Amino acid sequence: MMKNAYTRMYTPEDEAEVLALDLRQADKDELVAAYGTTPTAVISESITLSPLTWVIIHREKIVGIFGVAQHRAYPNVGVPWLLATDELKKIQFIFAKTSRDIVEVMLAGYDILSNVVDTRHTDAIRWLKWLGFTFVDEPIFLFDPDVVFNSFYLMRKEAA
Repeated sequence: MMKNAYTRMYTPEDEAEVLALDLRQADKDELVAAYGTTPTAVISESITLSPLTWVIIHREKIVGIFGVAQHRAYPNVGVPWLLATDELKKIQFIFAKTSRDIVEVMLAGYDILSNVVDTRHTDAIRWLKWLGFTFVDEPIFLFDPDVVFNSFYLMRKEAA
């Protein structure tokens, strides 16, 4: 019997299901504001750039994908990312516990994890703070000049 909710490593066989995900509205809005392109394009690029990528499974369906890409300019910096459907809310506590362990796996390969988040995406911000990320309260503007992003980071304890 399979668990009701779990994470596992992404495989190429997951591609069609992942690209068909009906993402949370906050994720869609964030992607458009950051990149001005479709979620499918961003997911494909994120998978390509990420040596570690996981899928989130609920009731045997993929409900989210996340990973860590290497920063293009700084090889010791990992860029964590997460995109999910509204189904994630139903398993948020199970996923939250698992995500702490996965962040430790991510940090094993990098000195720092860092990215930006749309300040309107309050669920993501709350989760990132719970995971121990520090936020830089300085506005960042990407594709959409009307949407504010903030950067966040977490340093590996030995690197701190």
